[in-house]
Amino acid sequence: MFKDTEKRREYAKKYYQEHREERKEQDKKYHQRHREAINGRSMEYYKQHKEQLKEYSQKRHKKLREQILTWNQKKYKLIKEWYNKNLDALCCSDCGIKFKNFLPGFADFHHEIKGNRIRLTGCTYNSLAKELENGVFLCPNCHRISHLGQRGG
Repeated sequence: MFKDTEKRREYAKKYYQEHREERKEQDKKYHQRHREAINGRSMEYYKQHKEQLKEYSQKRHKKLREQILTWNQKKYKLIKEWYNKNLDALCCSDCGIKFKNFLPGFADFHHEIKGNRIRLTGCTYNSLAKELENGVFLCPNCHRISHLGQRGG
């Protein structure tokens, strides 16, 4: 139909965009009709490559674990630096107790907007400052009381 590969690609892209819903429905029907055969092939492949898949999974898990540990170390280093820099001004926003009189790490950070925490990949001073805007520092007692209040206890 097309001798030029670029035109063929453009046509295919346009066709798939225009017929996306039809393709989804066709794929769904195909998988429903051929579920047993597809699952059988998957199981057969798994049995033949079990050791390779297991080895791949272990390598991937190890790599992800190392990345998470690195990200967490970076995050906590930033938090510790910020905390030490601002320690003199920090106090519990409920009872007013000053944190500089206690052991390091005495302050708890309460997220007022649920789910608004630093993501693993976005740990920078800017993201830390943004997170700190959406929460308050509390002493451990007040922090526990605030969570009991959220649960209706």
